[in-house]
Amino acid sequence: MTHNRTKSAPFFPTVPAWRLVARVVADCDGNLTAASAALQVDRSTLHRLLSRDRLRSDAADRIAVTLGRHPSELWPEWFADEPVSR
Repeated sequence: MTHNRTKSAPFFPTVPAWRLVARVVADCDGNLTAASAALQVDRSTLHRLLSRDRLRSDAADRIAVTLGRHPSELWPEWFADEPVSR
């Protein structure tokens, strides 16, 4: 059986989103469980954001929306024809 492969999802740097959560994490003394509760985001999502240098577009979208932002507010290249990196 042949599967049609779609174009791989673009990746976006974590830094723009990380900047939004850095203060909350610091206020929680680095406790990711407390920070994730304060941000109302899943702990694994917060860990992914803080431990990686890039996110797939679907994860970036979920994180931005959870933080009350549109992804294009964090990543101006969101609507670019070509992804930033793969």
